[in-house]
Amino acid sequence: MGGMAWAASPMSTTRPWSQEVPGSHSTGEQCTSRYLRSVLGGAVPSSAQLSDALVIHLAELIELSLLAPGPGGLPTRDPGVRAARLSAIKADIDRHLTDGSLTAAALAARHGITVRYLHKLFEDDAMTYSQYVLDQRLALAYRRLRHPRFAGRTVSAIAHDAGFGDLSYFNRTFRRRYSVTPSDARRDVPDGAGQDDP
Repeated sequence: MGGMAWAASPMSTTRPWSQEVPGSHSTGEQCTSRYLRSVLGGAVPSSAQLSDALVIHLAELIELSLLAPGPGGLPTRDPGVRAARLSAIKADIDRHLTDGSLTAAALAARHGITVRYLHKLFEDDAMTYSQYVLDQRLALAYRRLRHPRFAGRTVSAIAHDAGFGDLSYFNRTFRRRYSVTPSDARRDVPDGAGQDDP
């Protein structure tokens, strides 16, 4: 495919991909629509290889959704379909990351799949659903602890805002991940660090 050029054009306030595709009622069409929204609404791919993979997955989804028999839609074993579903699910998690009540059951229901299938999708990525959510929440808390904009927030408020309901669990997992306490991570911010959006 040779590396798709990912055009970074200014977006208008109306995003055509932010809506379901008109008439998309089958599982295949809904999955394709969700994947397209997550790809177009996300960050620009960091490499030509990633851009190519996204294009291939999208092409496979479109083809499969057009050929998919019956109301069930997409075959669940196709690697392109599984990767697209997982990408859409991760984008959904990222949008709801700060929601302390985020559960695998609610997420699976939003995507029209079973909880068991959701867990299998994460197995394809050599991780668990819980691991992914924890990793993302810890990374968010770490960025906020080191960002000047959050200097007035307490560690417990930042942990809660990142989706942690138990401060002692947050402290344990944070220390295990970063080998410092949250307070130490905040104190050890070099000049100019943490200027990016948290």
